[in-house]
Amino acid sequence: MNQEFLITISQEKLSRDLQEIFNDYSYLGIFQKYGSCCFAITDLLTRTLKQKGYNARIQACGCKLQQENVQYFLGYPGYSKKNQVEGHVVCIVNEHYVIDFGLGNIRKYYDHGFYRAIACDLVDEGEILAKLNTQAGAKLVWEVKWVNPAIERELEMQDETVQKIFRQIEHYQENRIKYSVRKAWPPVQGKPIIAMQRSV
Repeated sequence: MNQEFLITISQEKLSRDLQEIFNDYSYLGIFQKYGSCCFAITDLLTRTLKQKGYNARIQACGCKLQQENVQYFLGYPGYSKKNQVEGHVVCIVNEHYVIDFGLGNIRKYYDHGFYRAIACDLVDEGEILAKLNTQAGAKLVWEVKWVNPAIERELEMQDETVQKIFRQIEHYQENRIKYSVRKAWPPVQGKPIIAMQRSV
């Protein structure tokens, strides 16, 4: 796959905002560092969306991927890696959409080219939150059959760290042009190529 963010929702403004957030997180290395930490990256996403005025909340769930004869499970009991808390979380937006930025373990352990993030409609069919078929033939289902009560505690423990990262994201968003200039013309020997001059 050459597309990193699969957006299937029809709400245009939210789609644009999510794409911008995705681009920001990619630029800042958030996916590379926290893409496999669904609790942290979903907390960050939820805060970012709230800042933009959306009704956003964290929802614990499990995500099951099936492709041909292979199944991969995120957040189900017995499938977590060593030192990982069992469970998975997504962001629910306006009670209509499911946004999953925490698919890093699928990329790491199943398909290195899989999407970093997916945004789809909430279906709310009993225990099923959302379901999606990709063009590559993968079938995904997000469901709430089992929720680890330890997830809430894990989110609380990560709160201070997430706050620090969120402030960095805010700083970038407030100074986007400066960051773009810095990327286009990186400093040489610790000094910027373009220096600001005082007007006289």
